[in-house]
Amino acid sequence: MIHIRFIGNLGNQMFQYAAARLAAERLGCRFILSQGWFSWRHALTRRPSMALFNMFPQLHPGLAPGAIDWCERYGGRFAERLEQRIFPTRFRPWSAAAAPWEGLEGYDPRYLDVCKFTRLVGYFQSPRYMQGHEARVRQWFTESSAERIAIERRWSDIGIDPAAAVAVHVRLGDYRIQTPLGESPEGGWLLPRNYYRTALERVGRNRKIVVFSDEPELAEDYIGRKAEHVSRTGDPGIDFRMMASCAHLIIANSTFSWWAAWLNRVPSPTIVAPRFFLGHSAGTWYPRDIQVEGWHYV
Repeated sequence: MIHIRFIGNLGNQMFQYAAARLAAERLGCRFILSQGWFSWRHALTRRPSMALFNMFPQLHPGLAPGAIDWCERYGGRFAERLEQRIFPTRFRPWSAAAAPWEGLEGYDPRYLDVCKFTRLVGYFQSPRYMQGHEARVRQWFTESSAERIAIERRWSDIGIDPAAAVAVHVRLGDYRIQTPLGESPEGGWLLPRNYYRTALERVGRNRKIVVFSDEPELAEDYIGRKAEHVSRTGDPGIDFRMMASCAHLIIANSTFSWWAAWLNRVPSPTIVAPRFFLGHSAGTWYPRDIQVEGWHYV
């Protein structure tokens, strides 16, 4: 078996799921997912509490999701010893030489040497972990035909053709209080406002703009341009699929919009992304290997 404990929300979980499932399939074994906490309500209703499976309910959730969480909550040191016995090997790609702290790891080629009964520890935020298996991973995260029809209907309702529109993702919220990498003029991990102005120049001035943000009431002011539509659905699943259906996408330094761009189903989409990602202000790639060939970095 392969085990990984989810860290973070949807975008992070998608990277971790892909890394765990690909490792397990390569080894011909099962994989276990956990999230570090246990809920009786979710266990009794058999409804997953992980953001990934709420977004993609068709995914294989691994073996006995929640079992390790239950053991850790109620088993104490016994559970810890049991876990160490079941998974005697740990694989963690992070090192102090590669990044200032854990979570900003780069691709580690030792991943290909992972053996059975290994616990994966990390974020695995690099498309290099999926190299050679991109089509398979995209298939895992493909929306249903009903979801696709619903998104097409939503575009029709707001009167915008996604083939001509620019989806702009603005990540604010908790990014204001994150420990900065370098000196961000906006504070924390926030992208500078001129990133969006430069990115919008790159895709062209005359395209209709659709904005997606965790703080939609502030997003237009942040990008310095009036949008034809600001999404206020309050549903990250709808926002994600709408972004993924646009022919032009300006992403934030967020794994949420990174995945929307990577899964984009439009032939030859235009993807504009922040150079250096979380290290935008420091001028250094963090995570180190998250860049994608063919995207336009500014």
